[in-house]
Amino acid sequence: VGGYIGDMPHTWVGSDLVNSVRGMLVMERNGALELLFGVTDDWFADGGDIRLRAMPTQYGALDLSAGMDGDTLAVTLGGTLKNLDHIQLRWPRDTAPADVLVDGEAWTDFDERIARLPADARKVVATW
Repeated sequence: VGGYIGDMPHTWVGSDLVNSVRGMLVMERNGALELLFGVTDDWFADGGDIRLRAMPTQYGALDLSAGMDGDTLAVTLGGTLKNLDHIQLRWPRDTAPADVLVDGEAWTDFDERIARLPADARKVVATW
């Protein structure tokens, strides 16, 4: 028998929290994946890292791992991504890295905020 049971927790609050955290890590916009736009150095304190496994996106499933060791950020990408124009990776610091490698090759398409990466990039290493 149904009846009024008071002000139950609202599922929209939970979904807003999940969507907010997801937006800090992965956003889809204009043919690109925007990664780590809400992440700062603090996320990597005390050896912390970020790992996503089969994160659903409109371009397929994304695998991502990111961690910092001193002044070096390492990001590994994988999954089943397709029909993706490019990737934008946001730096966790407010300054441009001194050096960036993409899949082992020197990379220059970056500034103090982001690196613009090809859709098939798999390993990014940035050093400040």
